[in-house]
Amino acid sequence: MGITLPRPAGDDDWWKKAVCTSDEECAELFYSEASGSAARAKRICFSCPARSACLEHAQETGENFGIWGGLTGHERRARRQYGRP
Repeated sequence: MGITLPRPAGDDDWWKKAVCTSDEECAELFYSEASGSAARAKRICFSCPARSACLEHAQETGENFGIWGGLTGHERRARRQYGRP
């Protein structure tokens, strides 16, 4: 059984457009700790039409794990720490 990305509550129009929700293998990539998986996931994010809404969702909800909007949990925490949106 693979990983399923957590589906955001409420308005999910951006979620329906997200490239990472297309298949189970993609979802596993976004939550994998394997070497190189973050770089591969980020490459997918950079071509995704839902990238900015995804990042906004992760920032608003305090999502600490996985790649959201092209950033790792560590990168999102650093942005919050320095007051960047």
